[in-house]
Amino acid sequence: MWCLLQLLAGTAAADPGYPPQSTDRVLVEIAVDGAGWVEGEWVAVALPGAVPCPTAEGAACPGVALPLGQPLIVAARVAEELGDGRQRRRYALRAAGPLPPDGGPAQPLGPVLGFLPPEALTRAAWQVDLDQDGDDEWVTGHMDSAHHLWVFVRDGKRGAPLALDLGTHSDIDGVMTRATVGLVTAAEAGLPLVKVNWPANEMCGSGDHSRYASYRRPQGGGPGRLQLALEHGGSGGDAPIWWDTEVVFQPERGTVAVRATAGEYSDNGAADSIHSDETTRYLLVDGRFVVLPPSP
Repeated sequence: MWCLLQLLAGTAAADPGYPPQSTDRVLVEIAVDGAGWVEGEWVAVALPGAVPCPTAEGAACPGVALPLGQPLIVAARVAEELGDGRQRRRYALRAAGPLPPDGGPAQPLGPVLGFLPPEALTRAAWQVDLDQDGDDEWVTGHMDSAHHLWVFVRDGKRGAPLALDLGTHSDIDGVMTRATVGLVTAAEAGLPLVKVNWPANEMCGSGDHSRYASYRRPQGGGPGRLQLALEHGGSGGDAPIWWDTEVVFQPERGTVAVRATAGEYSDNGAADSIHSDETTRYLLVDGRFVVLPPSP
């Protein structure tokens, strides 16, 4: 009953609608868990090079790859029984029309484009100016079948999409199989960031973890760079021990302070004991936050 993790059970965001806003957090499940998408829902192309197949069986997929981040509407879901309770799922997809001015749902456009498996689709997709050059990029978040969390960026004017593997994160129960993906604005952090958070499982000894990606281009032109910008632990507990992390961005200074504390709950109504309290400060340098030396 001492676990802080019960406070973290609500990390899965509500349906962000279409398209998600820049401040939304979107729950990303492992690739094979796309069973929740139903007819009429929007999804987006998660991976570069996704080619829709003309049939649900996927025996041959001639045609042209859909662009990364393209919004789609689910036209139908097909589940093929493989035996032993396993299924292979594919989704019939149509192009999504623009968002109506009245805020209603987007409407599908044209005929079915073809079928794609769930691992080629995502609900974590944004069109946002990550490199602050005045033009938006398409950004997607995707968890593959090995539970690696990927961030992809497509800059429409500058070549092929870029990919960044943010890896996995493990807790007391092993590799974590879900994460939330969202955006941090330039006003908040000093530059736009893609934030990935692995939320704690509902068990003692589990805690969350965050990593951030940035996309920058050299001032003189050339290819952009998609990179890990910052990483820090989060909050959790294992009775009677607890730990907590506070993150304070200071965009006007180009810094961030990450304060990590840990302690032990009191069982007699007294104040909790603090075992450690350490603050690490980082400076924003070329799209990354680098550790500053301790203050004298």
